[in-house]
Formats: sequence, C-alpha cells, structure tokens
Amino acid sequence: ALLDFGEDSMMMPSCTRRGGKCGWKLALYAALLLAAMHSAAGFYEKGSNVQDLKSKKEFRERVLESDHLWAVEFYREGCGYCQLLTPEWEKVAENLKHLVRLGGVNTETARELSSDHADPSNPINGVPTLKLYIPTAVKGKPKVIIYQGERKAKA
Repeated sequence: ALLDFGEDSMMMPSCTRRGGKCGWKLALYAALLLAAMHSAAGFYEKGSNVQDLKSKKEFRERVLESDHLWAVEFYREGCGYCQLLTPEWEKVAENLKHLVRLGGVNTETARELSSDHADPSNPINGVPTLKLYIPTAVKGKPKVIIYQGERKAKA
C-alpha cells in the first residue's frame, strides 16, 4: 500500500516503503484533505454577500423579478478556476453590496437551474461563467449579458 492508515494513525498516513520517506504522499494527502474541507464548506457560506442560488424558484424570485442589477457566477466546486475566482467574487460582493447583488449557482447541485437560467441563447458551456441580469420594464424578463472581462475584484 502506498499509504497505510493504521488504527493508531488518527487518519494521518504512515509510509510503509523506503524507510518511511514519503514527502510526496503526505503532500498529496494534505492537498486532498484541503480540497475536501473546501468542498464540505461550500463556496458561499451563510452571511456572505454572495447569495447562493439553489433552485429555479429562488432564482426567479431573487434575480429575474428583481429591480436590482444582478451578477451571477455559474460554478462547479471541483473547478480550479472557480476556486480561484471565489475570493475575488467575495471582494466584489463586499465592495459593491449597495449597488449590485451577487449570486452563485453550483452547476452540479442546481442542474435544472443551470440549464434554464433565462438566457436560452447562451447556455452554460463551461465554468466559471459570469452573467449580468439587468432589470427591464418587463418584470421577470431582464436583459442578460455574459461578462467576458477581467476576473479580478479591481475590474
């Protein structure tokens, strides 16, 4: 076995080959543990300025029928680019909280919403995808724009 999780290991691997030297194995274990912790915590926690949108009903009520400008990130938790964008998206949400509402849609857990998000001509083909929902005179029918600019809070 590459990693041996013995009874006394407390889930820390011990190396069984080459005299106990396994730096890369411990690094792999640490990376997997950190990824699991990030995944378990979720991208946008309760109390965040980024609102986690989980259903079509919630999306319709909060975004589509809103009088506010919304910027929505469509992401996948296992996506490295999405993970890199998360802190920037949080900064944008904090800096613009009085001007723009920010949301996030997990494309893995909200598949129905990801496939039907009021923009049929521009399906979600990759993540992260950022879309702006601009209110119009017709309630529930915002203008939708795909944001293609820089993905930093300063942009």
